[in-house]
Amino acid sequence: MVGVDNSKAGHAALEWAARRAAQFHVPLNLVRVVPGPWSFRHADRYQEAMNRAAELLAAEAQRVSALDPAVPVSTTLGTGETARTLRRLSGDSDMVV
Repeated sequence: MVGVDNSKAGHAALEWAARRAAQFHVPLNLVRVVPGPWSFRHADRYQEAMNRAAELLAAEAQRVSALDPAVPVSTTLGTGETARTLRRLSGDSDMVV
């Protein structure tokens, strides 16, 4: 499982995770967490953030597939507090990046 955030360091982490997934022949789950709706002043801003996060996940999944088509890629769009959400989602993961 790897968190994605569209930063330069995040891209490097994603590429490293993709290489490790390919090396060990395991699937890779890309995760993006958006704060809950309560953290946005206007409801439409929350929906915009969710849409941008979904677009980012799709783009990064395509990038991983281009790097190594043999790596099964899934995406998860979470909402809430980032660390808590990643911890909850990591239960079945062998590695969290």
